[in-house]
Amino acid sequence: MNPLPANARALTGRPVGSATRCGRLGALTGLFIGALVAATPVAAQISVEQLEVRFTVGPTAPSTQTFRINNPSSSAVQVTIRTSDWDRSETGENRYFEIGTVAGSCRDALTIFPMTLSIEPGRAEEIRVSVPANATPCHSILFVEMPPTPATNQTGAALTYNLRYGIKVYVEPDAPPAGELSDAVIASGRTTAGERADTLVATFRNTGTVQTIGRGHIEIRREDDSIAQRVEVEEFPVLGGARRVLRTPLPVMPAGRYAVILLLEIGTEEILAAQALLEIP
Repeated sequence: MNPLPANARALTGRPVGSATRCGRLGALTGLFIGALVAATPVAAQISVEQLEVRFTVGPTAPSTQTFRINNPSSSAVQVTIRTSDWDRSETGENRYFEIGTVAGSCRDALTIFPMTLSIEPGRAEEIRVSVPANATPCHSILFVEMPPTPATNQTGAALTYNLRYGIKVYVEPDAPPAGELSDAVIASGRTTAGERADTLVATFRNTGTVQTIGRGHIEIRREDDSIAQRVEVEEFPVLGGARRVLRTPLPVMPAGRYAVILLLEIGTEEILAAQALLEIP
């Protein structure tokens, strides 16, 4: 069996180029609700038009981006904006920290105005986020919060819940994406029903300085180099300098020896590839 099929081998290598792409996973932070129960709120709600703000570092004048907070309700709302730090674990979960406590924090780079405001019913307010010229690359998050809201659940019990949106902030250099794949192995186990379950585990390292979006697929190839199965890999974001451990379940295969090849695109001219050997007795 060849170490890699010919088409994968030709595409393997350290990525080059300058294209960047932003995927939906990189943009979405989400809506946080303090009480995960069915509730009937008795106060106004808000919405935020975007959940990501990006700056490109350069020797120019200070740069400003904006986002809007909408109040579609019939009552005025009080809103507070709070800065925090965040990163992602190696398995992709968002983690949140006090501002200034994580490497690469934007604590000293961001100016936000206003940070407290009242929004009249049916109105929207614009929030200005600024960074100075030649700002150091960093990333943080802005939490848009309302005061705790009283509510009742389906049984009539009193509840209190907090509503907040997170707007991720990226301050990055004008640089191309870069990355490498390594440590591809097959992890074998058993399901609860006792059936064999195989997972391809590989590590992607973002060797560049900007967030990179990875997307791709896995080819399971027979010994004659024909493709037996193809498995899609859901796209994923990785911060500059960070790692992501990819775990992709594989389909049940008949007895035989297979090359399991992971092919990833990260917005460069070349495709990253890594492989592992799968043997089914």
